[in-house]
Amino acid sequence: MGESMQLKYQRDRKVWDNCAITYEDQIVSGHPDVVAYEKFEENFLDKVCLYLDKNYESSLKIIDVGCGSGRLHVRYGKYVKIPSIENVSGVDFSEKMLEIARLKLKQEGIEGLSCPVLEFEQGSAFDLQPETATVLPVAVNLINSLGVMQGEKGAQKLFKAMRRCVEHAGGIAIISCYQKAFIKQYALPQYESTLNVCGQPAWLKPDTFASEKYILKPKFFKRANHDGLSLEVEVYENNKLIKPSFFLYRDNKLTEQVIKSGKIKTYSDYGSNWYSFSQIEDWMKEHWNGLPMYHIPTQAIDPENAEAGQLAILDINNILKEFISKIL
Repeated sequence: MGESMQLKYQRDRKVWDNCAITYEDQIVSGHPDVVAYEKFEENFLDKVCLYLDKNYESSLKIIDVGCGSGRLHVRYGKYVKIPSIENVSGVDFSEKMLEIARLKLKQEGIEGLSCPVLEFEQGSAFDLQPETATVLPVAVNLINSLGVMQGEKGAQKLFKAMRRCVEHAGGIAIISCYQKAFIKQYALPQYESTLNVCGQPAWLKPDTFASEKYILKPKFFKRANHDGLSLEVEVYENNKLIKPSFFLYRDNKLTEQVIKSGKIKTYSDYGSNWYSFSQIEDWMKEHWNGLPMYHIPTQAIDPENAEAGQLAILDINNILKEFISKIL
């Protein structure tokens, strides 16, 4: 990892450690549009695993790359039992996120489960090692984690790491991320609605309370396609409400820059990228060249819950060919 990449990595890890608890409460378990997209991802992965369970003899290992608070561990450890899933492994660079994940396993009564084995590792998604052919690896990177992988260089390193992870064992890699074309309809209202998680978006003014000294809590969630240009928030300092009502407004020039670039920035050093369909296509061709792969706009599968996303799927031995043809 180069020096600039290493600096970005360390900065981003600090940001995610700091926002782990509020991210879990306000985004993973909160914003309706995020919850809907997660529902799509989980249902899609269920169908993939059930298809493999029925049509493939090998046991499965789910590798959640950027696992956060371990939602797939809870899902396949307790709520969705698929016989061939032998192991659910998660890697994340945020120790605070992994602390939440381990606590969730304990609260759900599945800590130390042996079937499937539930594992976590703190580390970099870029350092994924080749899986052995003793199980069929299904490596997934979900809910736009690609967008917070230290920019375009990091995103491409992830494509290469996912391939390295599954290629030797003939496995499958799935990257799920948002499309830049939907940044106005989805990203702007999402980040405005959850600014108490990642900080005040840089396109909102004024910046009177934008420092980490304050916490801004929106009065309500903005849903997709919400066209309101203002946002009413409560302002807290040291967990004490100091302003029950304060308004933020979109700066037209800065907002247009975000829409054009696909780059999300906040005052707390948080950054995310929404990549275009063509950009993901180019990276697939460059880093997965010569191997069976599929690039799918998620609205083709579930327009109600997943209008804004895209799936990049690497299928080393073309195991999913029939499955993909049936869902489209």
